[in-house]
Amino acid sequence: MKNWLIVFALAAATMLANAQKASPPTASSAPGTAPIASAQVNRPSASAAPGPGAQQDQAALAKSLASVEAAVARVEGKLPAVWWMTPVTTLLSVVIGGMLTGWIGYLMQARLLEHQDQQAAKRATLDENLADKKANHEVRQAEFDWHVRQFMELYGPLRALFDGSNEVYRRMNEALISQDGKRFRDLTLSGGPERPKEVDPDGRFFEIYDEQIGDWRKFRTIMDWSRVYGQGLGVDGYFDRIVDIGSSISKLIGEKAGLVMPNHGELLAAFGKYLAHFEVLKELHAGSQGPAAEATAAVGAPLKVREAAAFPNSIQKLVRAGADELLAELAKGAGGRPAA
Repeated sequence: MKNWLIVFALAAATMLANAQKASPPTASSAPGTAPIASAQVNRPSASAAPGPGAQQDQAALAKSLASVEAAVARVEGKLPAVWWMTPVTTLLSVVIGGMLTGWIGYLMQARLLEHQDQQAAKRATLDENLADKKANHEVRQAEFDWHVRQFMELYGPLRALFDGSNEVYRRMNEALISQDGKRFRDLTLSGGPERPKEVDPDGRFFEIYDEQIGDWRKFRTIMDWSRVYGQGLGVDGYFDRIVDIGSSISKLIGEKAGLVMPNHGELLAAFGKYLAHFEVLKELHAGSQGPAAEATAAVGAPLKVREAAAFPNSIQKLVRAGADELLAELAKGAGGRPAA
């Protein structure tokens, strides 16, 4: 653009100089003067030196060129080399700045969201772990409480009642042996060479001599009841107490049998056998008491008892095993529980 302005200024100065060189016709010249003659009079010769007027014209032209160059220089200082550079540069600066700002904001937002997601995942994992621990604790607590109830309401009382009944039964055995040692004996305490094939849960084996078969056999309470009860052997009180304890056992089984552990199905079957045994024992005991005994004797139809109704020895083993198992579970559960 500078070059074009200079060319334009030079062209204008040249036109101005030419206009100053061409002088107009004077008033003293006659109208009839021929142009050719006038031209011939005023035309300077080619070989003549420039006069003072020509020097002034050149000085004026040089001054005009200097003024134009100064004006062009002033304009050049104010305008850019390319007129559209500033708007484009400004626009690009705004666009690039906006893109950088948006990209930085996006990265910061993405990082913030990632951090929030990580925190949320950690919190969810922590909450899940806490929920699992709480659930496991609640399950263990419920299981512990259930075992406590099983032991306190069924296995513990049953074991105590059976142990008590067995102790009374052994005292009765000792009384019978002391009264008639020829008819009664405890094979495990006799010291003889004979040893029983099977003993009771407490390791004892009480026998009676059966005159009908002419040999010793295991004493069965319901089958040998009439041979010992009311016969003046001094053991009636023992049998009365065994019946009383049996009544408590029967009531406890009827009310708490639902607390039997799931893996103790055999114990439920033993409960049924014991209840049947106790009903027979209770009937025999009732038939031996006062008016009831007289009525039974008058009718002449004593209760017929078979060995199938005898006391089921397995029930004591099962109850004792269940009680021991629950005690072990309770000890283990109490050891793993946090201190209050």
